[in-house]
This record gives sequence, C-alpha cells and structure tokens, in this order.
Amino acid sequence: MARIMNNVGVDRERDGETVTLKVANHSDRNESLEITEIVSAEPDGLPDAVDPIEMDGEWFLNWNPEVSSGETVELEYSLPTDADADATVDGVDDEKLTVNA
Repeated sequence: MARIMNNVGVDRERDGETVTLKVANHSDRNESLEITEIVSAEPDGLPDAVDPIEMDGEWFLNWNPEVSSGETVELEYSLPTDADADATVDGVDDEKLTVNA
C-alpha cells in the first residue's frame, strides 16, 4: 500500500523470536523518522545505539533512522514469541505514512 501511495511504510515481521521492522521510503525525498516500539517483555539483540527503557513492565525502544528516497532500512531485535509489540512513528505526516506494525 505504501508503494502505491508514495508513502513511507513501516511493517513488522516476526520469525520466531526475531522481530524486524522494515522502513521503506517510497516518497521522493529523504525522511528522518523517530520510531518507538513498546514491548511487553524484555527485548534482546538490540544494536548498541538502542537502549531499552523499562517502565511498569513495558520496554520502550527508540530508533531514529534516516531513510533515503527509494531505500529500505531494517531494524531487528529479539523478543519472546508470546510478547506483544506496538510501534509509533513520528517525523512523517500521517497522510504520508503507512504503518503495519
């Protein structure tokens, strides 16, 4: 859908404990995003630049990817299979954003 609408798309894929957020920029300009993933269990396998913050039994993960026009960035970490995750995305106008995460 994001490709058709020339939007920035954020999609979550889970393969066992591996979680991948794919950020695809289908717009005609570079985008700077702020992605916050809220998870219900302690995450693992995070890149050095991401420090999870625990608050009331939830963990908050923040990424600030720069995604060039026509490019895709993948953000990956591990999470128990029974844990929930929810993403919020800032930095792109809502009408130019498609989130399936």
